[in-house]
Amino acid sequence: MGIAPNAATWLGLVSSCVKRQQYDEAIGFLKELLSSGAELDPKAHFTIIDAYTEAGAAQDALDYFDSLKAASDDRLGPNIYRAALRACKAGKDADRALELVNEVESEYGEVTKDLYTHVAEVCQSCERWNELVAVLRDMRGAGVPVSVPQLKNTYKPALTALAQQGRAMEASALFEELIEDLSRGGQWREILVAFESVEKESRDAYTYSSTMRALVNAESPVEEVLALWERMAEDGVEATRVAHRTLIVELEVQGMWQKALDIWGEMRTKGFTPDEPTFIAVLAACEKGELWETLLDVFEESKSAGFSVAESQVVARSVISACEKTGQEERRQAVVEESQRLADAKRAAIREAKAKHVQHAKRTKRYRNVERGRAKHAQRQEVSQ
Repeated sequence: MGIAPNAATWLGLVSSCVKRQQYDEAIGFLKELLSSGAELDPKAHFTIIDAYTEAGAAQDALDYFDSLKAASDDRLGPNIYRAALRACKAGKDADRALELVNEVESEYGEVTKDLYTHVAEVCQSCERWNELVAVLRDMRGAGVPVSVPQLKNTYKPALTALAQQGRAMEASALFEELIEDLSRGGQWREILVAFESVEKESRDAYTYSSTMRALVNAESPVEEVLALWERMAEDGVEATRVAHRTLIVELEVQGMWQKALDIWGEMRTKGFTPDEPTFIAVLAACEKGELWETLLDVFEESKSAGFSVAESQVVARSVISACEKTGQEERRQAVVEESQRLADAKRAAIREAKAKHVQHAKRTKRYRNVERGRAKHAQRQEVSQ
């Protein structure tokens, strides 16, 4: 008398056939297993779905998944959904993959990183770029960290496809969102990988300056920022004012005052108008290098440009010190008075803002009290009637 094979035996035969690429035999064993009435555990279910997928029968895999859903009142579990998403990828069925992700979110309240990754890969393989961009944004919105493989395998094709379709603005927006998220997480290495994901011919001045700013925010080594600056020049891309400012400020913070002043010189030669953060960084660099005359010249230039940098006590002390070092007592006294005037004006503005806030709060409270009184009066009127 023969012994009927159990589920484990059937699945072993299926796996063996799949490994030997004997897909017809594998599907035959799967059909015998399903008709045998053998008891199947949850692991067997997703193994069957994967076996169908690997045997090139993605639709059979999804049909089996659908039969499980129809026959079960319980939730199927994330592993079975993963197997179904792998079948969607093999069958290039992006619409079904998106439906499955929505089902998971509805059932479990959240979508895991690997499920997001699967559906992103499906959208990519089907060249559904709009859906892929939406999925990538959902991933970041859900707090899923961006990995190097994702950057290379998912973001790069998306950025390339958008650029090739003439959708440069959308590609730029996606890149900007990506590196901002990476910078908040301190992932400066991933920022560099993201930069490499942009096709060389699509890297403009904005791409470089955004990447430099993201690297600074992610607290990358200053050498990485400098390397990107040099690469921009090698690629023949003209640096923007923002790129100059970003580098000058970072170099000054890192104590590389001479290099900061060199970039300042380049910025002035190119005719860029400095902004207030740039002036403050250059003044600090001059102080570190004890270039007192240059410091005073830059200070006067900042005033001519309409900036009140002396409002900063740190800057005021630097300028006062420069005046003392160069023996300019009258100028020193003028800076002291200007600094005091600006400080007084700032304190007065703060007091005025606080007073307005208090008045607004009082008016709001009175309004609420009046409304409360009206509501009570209306209630009493209703009761009396």
